Parts: sequence; structure tokens; C-alpha cells
Amino acid sequence: YLLHFHPGKTFHPAGKPVVRLVTTDAFRLSLYEIPLSEEGNEEKYYLDGSAIKLLQRILPSKEETLEIYMFDRYSACVLPELHYYINQVQRNFPNYEVILDREMPNRVIFDREELSKHLSRVDIWAKMQTRPYTVLLSIHPDFVEIFTEPEQIGPAYEELPCHLEGTPRKLALNSRYILEYI
Repeated sequence: YLLHFHPGKTFHPAGKPVVRLVTTDAFRLSLYEIPLSEEGNEEKYYLDGSAIKLLQRILPSKEETLEIYMFDRYSACVLPELHYYINQVQRNFPNYEVILDREMPNRVIFDREELSKHLSRVDIWAKMQTRPYTVLLSIHPDFVEIFTEPEQIGPAYEELPCHLEGTPRKLALNSRYILEYI
């Protein structure tokens, strides 16, 4: 995991300085931006992913302010009744900003609930393939076809409306990646 205090160009609508929470597993990249109340220096902290997952489990369910102190070799997460220390890791983290700076001329807009519902149905068949969870998307200007063809049981097919800005495309992707996101 990467905590990136970013005072420069951001994706936040107000263009404010942000802290970016970035994670990747080499196939997916997740970016979450939280606006900061004041400007500061650019800083990056690389944190152990398993420690972050454990922190999520032990945090109280009620909303409280969580303070995070960043030191040279570790970070401290502080609540009134809990102090949790996370080692920082020194490793090569991909330059995620290169991915985000790419021009993306095609955009597809779906209803989130509908996409989840249709993709979930095809996903049942997709997990039975030689290459599990691979689904094919054929994107047209006003609808998308989602399908898969596992050899053992035959094809699954769903169609749902969408709005395409750009060129029609055909994609093969892992359905789990999209379903986990939405």
C-alpha cells in the first residue's frame, strides 16, 4: 500500500491537495483521494498490506477520528484506546501516475446495479472455465454483451444498456476484478 501526500495535480474536482491511498496487485490498481485541509510537501510512505488489512478488522465500527503519524521506519495509527504500529516497507512500487496520465479516449457508462446483476450471473459460468473468471465484453454504442463459454456446460450471455463515448470495443477481463470493485 502507498500513502502519497500529493500537493500537485490531482483528480479531485476542487483540485485541492490530497492524500492518495494506492494499492495494486500487478493486475489492478486502486486509487482513493482524500482532500487535505492544508498544503504540504509531497511525501510517499509504503506500508505492509497485511498490516493494513488487520487494521481494518480491529478498527471500531463507530466513526472516530483516526490519527496516523508517519516516521522514518514505521507509522502509528492512534485512537483513544488503541495504538497500532505498522512497519514501512522499502520496495519498488510501480509508478502508478504513469498509468493515470495515459489518455483514455473511450468511456462506457453503466448503471452500477444493472452491471453488477448481469455480470454476477455470467460470473457463475465464468468460474467453471479453464481460465476461471474470464468474461468477454462486446461494447456497442448503446448496449454491451457480456458472455462466456465454459466447455463443460455451454455459454452464458447477458445484455445490458450502456452509453459509449468513443469506439466500440471487445474486451476479455476477469469478472472478479470488476465485481469486487462495484
